[in-house]
Amino acid sequence: MFRLPADPVSPYNVVSVPNRPAWGTGGGFITERKDRIMQYRSDRNGNPISLLGYGCMRFTAKGGQIDVPKAREEIRIAYEAGVNYFDTAYTYPGSEEALGEILSSLGIRDRVSVATKLPHYLVRTPESIEKYFTEELRRLRTDHVD
Repeated sequence: MFRLPADPVSPYNVVSVPNRPAWGTGGGFITERKDRIMQYRSDRNGNPISLLGYGCMRFTAKGGQIDVPKAREEIRIAYEAGVNYFDTAYTYPGSEEALGEILSSLGIRDRVSVATKLPHYLVRTPESIEKYFTEELRRLRTDHVD
């Protein structure tokens, strides 16, 4: 077994388990905690990605707007439980902005993977891909998606 460097924010230890199947075949990662186990697969760079992701389509809302303090607490709890994969989209109202703000304020953007989706019905040219993707990066407060 190989132990990855400890994350000072998370109460979990990430452990490489070469013979444990994760996401189909091959090795994977698990986290150790007294009473819980989170499974991981590796991305193309060997980074652990939790098999359980957090979908940001329906953050808790208050008065038709995302309740950012409540969403921050939800993301924090998910992260502390071992989730490090967050999914959002251009078309989820306010989701990208909220996720970007939350990951930035918690200081965990570089420890998680973020996926987002372009609005396929608006993308018609290579220039529109650039336009919408640039907007998504701005909303997410990052220079890349994973």
